Amino acid sequence: MSFTKEKRESIQRYLLEKIFSDEPQFVKKTADAFNISDKTVYKYLTSLADNGILYKDGKNYCLKETMHTYDLSREVFADMGEDAIYLQYILPLLKDLPKNIINVWDYSFTEMMNNAIDHSGAANISIIISQNYICTRIMTIDDGIGIFKKIKGYYHYNTLQDAVTELFKGKLTTDSINHSGEGIFFTSRILDTFAAISDGLIFTHNKYYEVLHELRDISFFDKWQSLPGTVIYMEISNFSSSLFSCGSVR
Repeated sequence: MSFTKEKRESIQRYLLEKIFSDEPQFVKKTADAFNISDKTVYKYLTSLADNGILYKDGKNYCLKETMHTYDLSREVFADMGEDAIYLQYILPLLKDLPKNIINVWDYSFTEMMNNAIDHSGAANISIIISQNYICTRIMTIDDGIGIFKKIKGYYHYNTLQDAVTELFKGKLTTDSINHSGEGIFFTSRILDTFAAISDGLIFTHNKYYEVLHELRDISFFDKWQSLPGTVIYMEISNFSSSLFSCGSVR
């Protein structure tokens, strides 16, 4: 049976999404969803492996990940600024993604990098970009004061948890002249997964334990409660319909 290009792409994407979400019955689910045989699904798996989109680890199928890491000192990131960092390190890795996804990353990354540059007092910032066929993840890791500690001190809150709670209102900023305070709030809403991690606390609009599950494969995250500074974790599907209309693709 010959399928149209659109149906083949739909089967491929559905199959990869099931593998990505750790669905144990991904072959049966795909076969049932598209009324095809298990044998046909395995042909898709072979083709995807041959094309380097996934690989087999023992009996398990895994999506191939590409990862890029950049370590920037204050001398570098303060001189470049968030826009130049985005253009040099991030945008080239997004060039094959849909325009709406590039717009989302443009806003989200520059907002979070601006916070790290202007407010963290960090000496170093690391950027990790991880991509597979289904999604793109970006993390920023700084060794600064910590986002919740910064907010607590500026607003004289009693506890760090008070700072986390106030972030949900979307108006906090420690620089009201240059920032509206809505950057973290908007970013956390337009991405599939967003988390700000600092001083053993996590701010996220996602389900707490689902966020921990998302972070389970990050080698250093088993010590997240004692990490200095702030970790920002961002993730969105490469096929998301999420939109950010303010501004344009750079």
